[in-house]
This record gives sequence, C-alpha cells and structure tokens, in this order.
Amino acid sequence: MKKILLSLTLACFGIAFNSSAQVVISQDFESGFAPWTVATTGGGGGWALTTNARPTQLGVIPAHTKYAVVDESILGSSAHNNPTYLTSPTFSLAGVTSPYLVFDWSYFQAWISAAPGTHERAYIEMSTDGGSSFSLVDSIVYSTGTPWNTRFISLAAYSSATCVLRFAYTDQGAHIIGIALDNIMVYGATAAD
Repeated sequence: MKKILLSLTLACFGIAFNSSAQVVISQDFESGFAPWTVATTGGGGGWALTTNARPTQLGVIPAHTKYAVVDESILGSSAHNNPTYLTSPTFSLAGVTSPYLVFDWSYFQAWISAAPGTHERAYIEMSTDGGSSFSLVDSIVYSTGTPWNTRFISLAAYSSATCVLRFAYTDQGAHIIGIALDNIMVYGATAAD
C-alpha cells in the first residue's frame, strides 16, 4: 500500500512539474511599464496604466488588475496615436520548446463611417535584429464575448532567435477608441498546455 501511495505521489509530482511552462518574459503592469518602453508618434497620449473601468463609445472596458491602455475617449479630438508602441526588452527564444505569446486584451476595432472610412488597427510585431526592423506577427481583432479576452499565438517562426516584441495601436489619424492589454507572457509550452 505504501508503495502504491508513493508511486501515485511521485506520478502527481511529475505531472505538475512537467506541466509548468518555461516563462521567457512577462509583463502584468502591476509595477509599471519598466522594463518595457512606450513610444508614440502623431501627438497622441499613447499608453497609460490604470485599474479603472473605461467607458468608450462602444462599451465599457471593465475594471481589471493594473493594465495598459490607449484611451482615445478621454484625449479629445487631437488623439492621433498614429501609431503608439508598447515594446519589450530583448529576450532569447534559444532552447525554448514550442514558444508562445499569451495576453489579455479588450478591443472594439472601431471605424469612422464617414469618408475615407478610417479604422483603428492593433497588431503585434517582432524584431530579430535588436529592434532595427519589425515584421508582423499577427493582428489583434475584435472578439465577441467577454470584454476581456485571452489570446495565444505560436512564436515557432522565431525559435532560437533573439527577439524584441512590440504591440502597436493606430487610429490612422482619426480619433476613435483605443485598446487595453494585460498579462503579456512569452513562454515555452508543454504538451499539457
């Protein structure tokens, strides 16, 4: 009986140990932006930190743990975050099995119906040359469902590379709504994930 209990205990420990992800980089904004950086062109307010609910023209971004937000609804008609970037420090995916990006987001992906039909855009980019140039990883799109959503994106195309990750938002010269992000993590997924 003792051998069976010991075997079960070791098996459970092995399962728990094997299912833990290898975290490469993470950002929950609880202590601020650092070591991530923010940069904005076009005169907008860029990224800010808050825990409060944010009313927008299309709905409310609910209160959350501290999160990063581009909130065009409070900036007036001169928002023009075209674009604004939230950029990670450099990190390495060398030796990381099945690298993934996961993050929480709230985004309405609105547009202005009047000509020329400007729409806001949010996207994720990656650099493998220290931030000199970036390539598109994926776009962030509106998701029906809860106001806060979680997204997983494979970074297998960047395996073994030294990378810089950035999130970008643009209102493309208009005053639209914005985006909220939280709990960003790059990690090595296990089979259990």
